[in-house]
Amino acid sequence: MAWGTLFAQKLSKISGKIVDEKAQPVAFAVLSLKNIQDTATVKKTATSIDGEFSLDQVKPGHYKLSVSMLGFKTREIPDLIVSGDQTLPAITIQSTVKQLK
Repeated sequence: MAWGTLFAQKLSKISGKIVDEKAQPVAFAVLSLKNIQDTATVKKTATSIDGEFSLDQVKPGHYKLSVSMLGFKTREIPDLIVSGDQTLPAITIQSTVKQLK
């Protein structure tokens, strides 16, 4: 009789903070974690009032992280490799709003 071994993939947590050009937190920005092969959205979340986010229970693999917010340019991290829990450095997004003179 052959015995098989069941291997479970360890799920990871990705966390970080979204800031603007002045290093101020961006509240309620939307983050989408997408499969790099077929661009299917795997996880989605929004930042807190402090600009912080957390994506829980992410399988190991290669992903694209997209950050969007009204009044800001969409920012993409094209090749995010997940192999364990990680805290990303602050992600800066650029404002599209122009001040009137």
